[in-house]
Amino acid sequence: MKIFLATLIYFSSLHTIFAQALLSNNEVSQAIQQYINAQEVPLKIDQVTTLQSVEEFGIRGIQYNYQLNLTVDDLGGEVGLKNVNKTLTSQNLNVYCDNPTLLWYKDNVVEMVWKYRDKNNLDLFKIRINANDCY
Repeated sequence: MKIFLATLIYFSSLHTIFAQALLSNNEVSQAIQQYINAQEVPLKIDQVTTLQSVEEFGIRGIQYNYQLNLTVDDLGGEVGLKNVNKTLTSQNLNVYCDNPTLLWYKDNVVEMVWKYRDKNNLDLFKIRINANDCY
């Protein structure tokens, strides 16, 4: 029983330490706004991808809005679109979870969204990732 209580107290104190280290919603929002204000968009990423805008969403979220210089047909139709979505979801998850430059987002439970539109400005897909997806 003593071991159980000691373990319970230990894990409770860890939770308290973690909760104290987490930035407030307001602090996160301010940091996201500072980052957004520093962005120069549109920004051509590669031959087919342009970052059109970056925006804050929800309580602890940031969204990157991309436009591809392609249509669904250029991607291989619906099957090709699903494959591109699957590939980018995997890549973005790895970047969010493992890239040291994004550690602040993960540590502060900031959700990230990558939204993609085609060259006709039609929605293709949206990828949504948060810290819980890393475990």
